[in-house]
Amino acid sequence: MKYSVVWSEDATADFMEVWSSSTDKATVTGSARIINQLLEREPLDEMHEVFGGFGTVIRGPIGVDFWIDDSTDKVYVTAVWPVGEDR
Repeated sequence: MKYSVVWSEDATADFMEVWSSSTDKATVTGSARIINQLLEREPLDEMHEVFGGFGTVIRGPIGVDFWIDDSTDKVYVTAVWPVGEDR
């Protein structure tokens, strides 16, 4: 199954804050791309801290919070934060 990944305005703003303060913008961008691809394919395989469709996935140097709406086959990214050394 393929999901559509939707980033909230807050998640997009979080990402831009992490990206703009990063010393390695290419890696931050690449991590976001990888996370998006993982969430499109099978978000349940990648998520941690599962609670009622809510989860977290980490691919340094960023992590994201998201929830899954199986009725619409959409994954909603709700927050982004820095992980690891590049803060």
